[in-house]
Amino acid sequence: MIEHIVVIKAKPGREPEVSGILARFATAAASLPGVVEITAGPNFHQRSADLGVSHGMLVRFTDQKALDAYQVHPLHTALLPELTQTCVERLVLDWHAA
Repeated sequence: MIEHIVVIKAKPGREPEVSGILARFATAAASLPGVVEITAGPNFHQRSADLGVSHGMLVRFTDQKALDAYQVHPLHTALLPELTQTCVERLVLDWHAA
């Protein structure tokens, strides 16, 4: 299993737009091959919010091959420019889950 976490800092005032983008993406991406689970939403943890973190997304994949396919899938590649327009920064973490 692969855990794929995205930590997002939305541009000021763009938080509702980012929420919509992530919700639409999560619904569409849930049926991609190798996606076990996908969830996304606004951050409510005060310490990370104080650092500007507005949203997070978690995607669980069956294996590395599924993550690699996801990275180049048209749904994912279409998401990236939308996030670039609405976000200040994104941080991605990937690891093999036990």
